[in-house]
Amino acid sequence: MTYPYARMFALEETLWWYRGLRHYIRRAFTAMAIPPGALTLDAGCGTGGNLARMPGAVGLDFGLEALRCCRRRRGLTRLVCGDVNALPFRAGVFAAVLACDLFESREVDERLAVDELARVTVSGGALVVTVPAHDFLLSAHDQTFHTVRRFTLASCRRIFNRYGWEITSTRYLFGAFFPVLCVWRWIARRDDLRALPRWLNGLLYAVVRVESRWTWPWGSTILVECFETRKT
Repeated sequence: MTYPYARMFALEETLWWYRGLRHYIRRAFTAMAIPPGALTLDAGCGTGGNLARMPGAVGLDFGLEALRCCRRRRGLTRLVCGDVNALPFRAGVFAAVLACDLFESREVDERLAVDELARVTVSGGALVVTVPAHDFLLSAHDQTFHTVRRFTLASCRRIFNRYGWEITSTRYLFGAFFPVLCVWRWIARRDDLRALPRWLNGLLYAVVRVESRWTWPWGSTILVECFETRKT
């Protein structure tokens, strides 16, 4: 099954979920005091929706079609085709790394990838990660996006603490939508990547901005913030 890069590229600027995730990522970068000019890696950059908002960052993806989509965005030239399981960078290069919806992929070896991200990050460097939550939500949507595993807060803490990262925060995202999503994923026969009316996208994004003020006991996505500590 091919990855839906063309649909991602078409919807990444407008779909409420992508906009909401970027809202959370911006807040994480601010909370971790990552300076705007810091050399940053977007590992698994996809079609470049996050990368386009990270001036000077390097985007890495194994999908040539994804990188072609990135090149269609103005200013994205620092692009590398590579494997997160064996990153093509020397040690201690990046001050910060973003890994957005990467570790759940069937192409990613969880242990190798976490270790490699630590290797290429400077001592004390920051890592911001998002992953999908809860195995019971595995559905047709996950098949489309090559998702073979989902996570919990406990499993995220175990994985990143084990491989040299000091976690400062783990939290669930999109908690306000979680009950509806559970039902939808149970009955849906296809993925969720589809265009919505402008008014509905605006409404759902407004809900995300409001819900982000609170910590939720549940959610469909997990955000992890941590710092590299093995070199200290």
